[in-house]
Amino acid sequence: MKSDSLRFLKGVGEAREKVLHSLGISTIEDILYYFPTRYYDRTSVFPISAAAQILKKGFQNEVTFIGKISQVNKIYTRRRQILELFLVESKWKLKIIYFEGVSVFEKIFKDKNIAAFSGKISANQYGEPVLVHPKFDFIKDIDNPNFYNTGVIVPYYSLKGLNQLKQHNFGSYTLRAIIHNALKQHLSGLNETLPQEFLKIHKLSDIQTTVKNLHFPETFDSLDAAKHRMKFEEIFYYQLISAQNKFNSRTKSEIITFHHVGENTRYFIDKVLPFELTEDQKKVIHEIYDDFRSGYSMSRLLQGEVGSGKTLVALITALIAFDNGFQSAIMVPTEILAFQHYQYFTKLLKDIPLNICLLTSSTPKKIKTKYLEQIESGEANIIIGTHALIEDNIQFKNLGYVVIDEQHRFGVMQRARLKVKGNNPHLLVMTATPIPRTLSLTLYSELERSTIKSLPKNRKQIKTYLIETDKRKRLYNFIRKEIQLGNQAYIIYPLIEESENIDLEDTISNYEHLKNNIFCDLTVGMIHGRLSADEKESIMNSFNRNEINILVATSVIEVGIDNPNATIIVIEEAQRFGLVQLHQLRGRVGRSNKQSYCILVANKKYFNEEASQTEILFQNDEERERSISSMRLNALIKYSDGFKIAEEDFKLRGPGDIFGTKQSGLPEFKFIDLTEDYELILQAREAAFKIINDDPTLSKKQNHILNETLTRKFSKEKYFSSIS
Repeated sequence: MKSDSLRFLKGVGEAREKVLHSLGISTIEDILYYFPTRYYDRTSVFPISAAAQILKKGFQNEVTFIGKISQVNKIYTRRRQILELFLVESKWKLKIIYFEGVSVFEKIFKDKNIAAFSGKISANQYGEPVLVHPKFDFIKDIDNPNFYNTGVIVPYYSLKGLNQLKQHNFGSYTLRAIIHNALKQHLSGLNETLPQEFLKIHKLSDIQTTVKNLHFPETFDSLDAAKHRMKFEEIFYYQLISAQNKFNSRTKSEIITFHHVGENTRYFIDKVLPFELTEDQKKVIHEIYDDFRSGYSMSRLLQGEVGSGKTLVALITALIAFDNGFQSAIMVPTEILAFQHYQYFTKLLKDIPLNICLLTSSTPKKIKTKYLEQIESGEANIIIGTHALIEDNIQFKNLGYVVIDEQHRFGVMQRARLKVKGNNPHLLVMTATPIPRTLSLTLYSELERSTIKSLPKNRKQIKTYLIETDKRKRLYNFIRKEIQLGNQAYIIYPLIEESENIDLEDTISNYEHLKNNIFCDLTVGMIHGRLSADEKESIMNSFNRNEINILVATSVIEVGIDNPNATIIVIEEAQRFGLVQLHQLRGRVGRSNKQSYCILVANKKYFNEEASQTEILFQNDEERERSISSMRLNALIKYSDGFKIAEEDFKLRGPGDIFGTKQSGLPEFKFIDLTEDYELILQAREAAFKIINDDPTLSKKQNHILNETLTRKFSKEKYFSSIS
């Protein structure tokens, strides 16, 4: 089927074949799988004369009206432009209104005559029936509308290259007719992509029924069943690849087996550790140790709430590796975080006879040369660093444990390059950015997962407030009172320097203002990403020694900064930050038993109550951004649980924006909804892993169709190129 020419389809000639190619459709299979992006409910077609009665009865379903377009006018109000037009049938007419895309719609409707409009009837200020932002489609003959447009569920297909499409008289109506003809000629030759027994077990429709109902469903139930089938297939093959990857990485070897918890680890926990581990920390350490001694290379994701003690887990498990004669490498995304970890490790492990190295791009050449020799000889036991750890000239003697902190800052290849420096070492990836459960099940299917939710004892919940910009004087008085109590503060700005093009607060000019005019009797420091490593280190040391009362900063301090004496963080232009990023910044305080505060400063326009999804749909770009920003700020005030915040952020931004689709290896799914389809993803994952555990190479007869489909349609190179 793949090689069949499009040109021999009814309705397709040489010119239209070129148009189809421009849409990415080159084969018969391509056109059968070119599914609609949305659907119009035209199953209920009414005369315009019935509009008032429908409104009166309070009918809430979508209805369709067909008529001639007239009186297309652009109306200007104090707040916005509105496009108003009338749909006319005999002596009856119905008003239609658009708030968005006014100029575009004005051109479209002035060029057309007959159309079907579908939507929910509502009333204007005079109680008259109107359609607001209805879906629409153009019709050639009002007296003889065919099944492509009315009386049915009408598919809408994405059409690119509008000028070329117009040139060849090619629109939605034309594409529907071509696809309908393709289904009549070739649907019976479409190959199934899942085993028959599999379809029965999971109650999935067969591929031919599915494809037919995705294009021209007779009912919404049949459409939902078709979507369900494609959702399952889409995520199932993703999980199948993940299951194969996980199985292929599980090669049992005594080389990487850690047989015992040694004297140094026990001494540290019993004698050195100044506090008791939380139950979550104990549980995670046991999970990691079980992996260490299993004989299989560990691949585990550790999610932990901000300030929950993930770094201590990394330290203790690195000690276990040391007691078993292995080196550990801990890679972090920034020099500030690397230095913080180095200080933390050396302070707590000063009585343990091991050697800790700090390796970053700013490490002086002479010291770096010494460290490289120690790493290669095995004299260096724990190596903490940034991307510098994956440079080609770094050779480990016996790397047995790799920890990637703030893993979302690294690409897949960077993680892989560090791991190959050992003989299939154990891998722990850590994040303080909570990952929504559906994204975790999808993006990290290959990894075992551990979670630390509980905070150390006696920690108080951070109090979060949103204040207007004109309340800064009272805010500064509050900061001064906290500092008089011996505490410290952060003040965060979104930019380093003032920009002529962007109306945002900047760090440098505000630092000068705060230092010289507001807190001239206090010590004010500044840190941002353009400072050298030595400058950053010096400033952070001074701040940690309480020699700096107020640290003015950019989001460079978002992760890893741990000063128990800091009790206030002020975030200026808070609406400019992402929700998870705000939560990370908030986590820079509240790291002791003192009461801490997070103060969000924003313009009053971001204090609006949360808009409904319907309201957001009809807002212009500026209004929509304001509403979403307001929702983010409200969510941060409402929730302290990072996992709940991550779910809210996921709903607002979508999966691709959380870590970056290309970096994370997440494909662009066409059917599965990672914000809603948790149960389906879980079901598909369990099915995929069960199959691979039983038949890793998919060589059994019942799995041949999976192997063939995986190779042909879901190849790793083509579809999941970032997964490793």
